[in-house]
Amino acid sequence: MTAKLIYPAMQAADIFAQGVHIAHAGMDQRKAHVIARDVALQLRIARLEGPQGTAIKPVALHHALLLGLRRPPVWPVPADAERDVYAAMKMSKSDPASAVFVHDTPDEIRDKLRRAFCPPGEIAFNPVLDWIDKIVFRIAGGPLHVERSEANGGPVTFDGYADVVDAYTSGSLHPMDAKAGLGERLIDLLEPARAHFAKPEIHAMLEELDAVAA
Repeated sequence: MTAKLIYPAMQAADIFAQGVHIAHAGMDQRKAHVIARDVALQLRIARLEGPQGTAIKPVALHHALLLGLRRPPVWPVPADAERDVYAAMKMSKSDPASAVFVHDTPDEIRDKLRRAFCPPGEIAFNPVLDWIDKIVFRIAGGPLHVERSEANGGPVTFDGYADVVDAYTSGSLHPMDAKAGLGERLIDLLEPARAHFAKPEIHAMLEELDAVAA
């Protein structure tokens, strides 16, 4: 209970301590950002200032949360616990197995997706389907191509998320094929980031950060 009282205030204080004019975070951070905007014009220290030196409120931008790749803490998810389970499942950099990082190698991405929770025929609380929806179609605009052997139905391309849902719930799209298709799409999408982090000076900075966080 104490953490629930203190943590939002600390999140709001971070914005002013760092001089952040545009706060970008997941939907779960909205309340902390509302607090920051509510107190912004009342602060006497560490306030945010505009071009004329007057106090201003931070701009708050929010994006949908991605589910982490691990199994939910309880499965099946009870209807009265859906909100809490969704929050508990969000992708987190503090749990590397639950997330794909922009600098992950193709093999690391494939391995993480191979191990991901992906119950057959289930859409809700399925991180693989969640990522296909939000990343492959909403952000990248599709399509999703799945390479399969002829024995398993042959290669297939989905032009919309509804088609993926239909195939997955009917059983014509196997969980491992969904994982493989998502993995290859992520590898393609993240290639520019991998190239950036492969630069010697950038890679050295990343290694330094990893060493500090270890």
